[in-house]
Amino acid sequence: MSIFYTQFNEYLNGRDFIIGDQYSAADIVALCTVDFLEQYAGISIAPEYSALVSWYARCARRPSSNA
Repeated sequence: MSIFYTQFNEYLNGRDFIIGDQYSAADIVALCTVDFLEQYAGISIAPEYSALVSWYARCARRPSSNA
């Protein structure tokens, strides 16, 4: 899984969201994937993946992420 997080972190470097400057369905799907990995597979985002950590925090703060 570290390959996924490594590549995803590299892709997100310098970006706020996956596609363009706005939250999209791509972010929703990726957020669900990362949540699943953390909650059910026990694979957390390591702090060194700073772009991924920032993206996750940005997405998780949205009111819709708690629905």
